[in-house]
Amino acid sequence: MGGTMEIQSVQNEGTKISLFLPMASEPVKPSKPMPPRGEHRGCENILVVEDQVEVSELVSTVLERRGYSVEVAAHGREALERLNSKPNGFQLVLSDVVMPVMGGVELFRALRRQGVEIPILLMSGYVEDARALPALPGGDPPFLAKPFTAQGLLTAIRQLLDEKLEKTLP
Repeated sequence: MGGTMEIQSVQNEGTKISLFLPMASEPVKPSKPMPPRGEHRGCENILVVEDQVEVSELVSTVLERRGYSVEVAAHGREALERLNSKPNGFQLVLSDVVMPVMGGVELFRALRRQGVEIPILLMSGYVEDARALPALPGGDPPFLAKPFTAQGLLTAIRQLLDEKLEKTLP
């Protein structure tokens, strides 16, 4: 390939490093950057149900940067309306537990009563909310305690989506 490097250093003044690379003989096609090792990526549609705008915007940004499509509902009733208007429009629901109008637990119950088996990940900053979940009909929905890291969120979501995919494979 060739090329040279020059280093000039003067004590107490600094260092100058120069790289000289040969010109390419043909135009170089830009390569697609590889995602960092362990980074979870997706292409699924996720419905985020959260009444705090700051939280929904932050979660949406994290998910969209990893390739997911995101829609936001401010409470469970709005989420139900969106899910009913787009029966196959979402692959996962990420819902806060405590919200006005309809909370995440009520949303979970309503969806299961309707026979909707979409994966649901509940989140809350209240530890006692997690203790109330095992009594829910239809099994224990996964729970993510706030505050959570972006990596923790992405891991939980990818795991749920992959589990759903495995169940649908013959």
